[in-house]
Amino acid sequence: MGKYRIRPITLARVQAEKGTMTYLAYYGEKIWSPYIFWIIERAEKKIIVDSSIHAEDYQGYHPGFRNLLIEHLSTFEEGLSSASIQPEDIDLVIQTHLHFNHFYESLLKIKSLTDILLPMHEPELMEVDIIP
Repeated sequence: MGKYRIRPITLARVQAEKGTMTYLAYYGEKIWSPYIFWIIERAEKKIIVDSSIHAEDYQGYHPGFRNLLIEHLSTFEEGLSSASIQPEDIDLVIQTHLHFNHFYESLLKIKSLTDILLPMHEPELMEVDIIP
């Protein structure tokens, strides 16, 4: 079996309340929460896990996000380029769940895809329209 190469690509990080990540403990403590997508390569196959969201789109997603402290690190295209990959090179996207900060770039940037794996336990799937 061939080897896999797995690379994290961080698009942004946002300052957040630690309590949102620790089941209500440690509210009032600030943490930096990264927005990451993963590139998995094996032979000629290129797989993206959770396409993430970059800073500008994150701040524009909801009016309540405009004043958050968020640091831009990379766009999706820059992240792919750092791995010598173009959007049309991607063979498969795996979305672990349908929170906007995990799938946003799949909606906007990966237009050539026919294979996107979604978790079937997500109730949101009943409301998703797949438009070719």
